[in-house]
Amino acid sequence: RKAEMEAKSKADIEAKQKSLEEANKRLELEKQKKAHEARQRELQDDKETKEKWQQIEEEGAKERSKERQSYNLIRSKADERKKQEAEEKEKEHEEIRKKAEMAQLKAKEAQRYALDMQRKQEEEEKRRLEEASKKAEAKKRHEEA
Repeated sequence: RKAEMEAKSKADIEAKQKSLEEANKRLELEKQKKAHEARQRELQDDKETKEKWQQIEEEGAKERSKERQSYNLIRSKADERKKQEAEEKEKEHEEIRKKAEMAQLKAKEAQRYALDMQRKQEEEEKRRLEEASKKAEAKKRHEEA
């Protein structure tokens, strides 16, 4: 009976030990499962955070691109306006130069005309003086004769 009790007690102890080992295994598996789930949640959170940052970066890049396009458009319009202003100034300078050339040409023509008229007047005066001189000499000869 004592041996029976010892065997039963030994079997109880072994059963309890086996039960304790299984409980420890379940606890360990549960811990591993919770750690795994926590790690998965962490990875998911990291992934979501990364996706949010990528989205923010993409939006920033789009915004910078729009700003750059706007700046480039403004700059090209300003460059075009400067080019047109330069062309208009060049046109004005060209017109002024042409007018100055025409005025210079007219002044030369007027000067030539004036010199021509002066020459004609001088020739006319010379001719009159020669005629007057000839008349006076003819008159003098006529009086001497």
